[in-house]
Amino acid sequence: LFPTPRTAITALNAVHPPPFGLIPFTMQSACASRVSAHDLEPPIKRRETTSVAARRMIANALNIREIVKTDVAKKEEAELNARRKSNRDARRAKQAEREQAMDSAWND
Repeated sequence: LFPTPRTAITALNAVHPPPFGLIPFTMQSACASRVSAHDLEPPIKRRETTSVAARRMIANALNIREIVKTDVAKKEEAELNARRKSNRDARRAKQAEREQAMDSAWND
């Protein structure tokens, strides 16, 4: 299954002769028609798992309150917290800028 007809046609034309029978999805079988549209979508990319998150998941799975953190883990956690803080500050600045633009638009 391809996300767009163009990619399907490109894939179909790439191999001559095709090693298996191909038909358009519009000529689907009864079994294929029962597949929901959501299942045909490509999978959603998940967030990158950091070592901090991996340690937390392992600790939760083992019912351990806290795993002793190494210097590397502390450094990674500090970097992650700094990145989160900068993202939060950027969001707040953008929101303040929008509010200021709205106020100036209403005051003019």
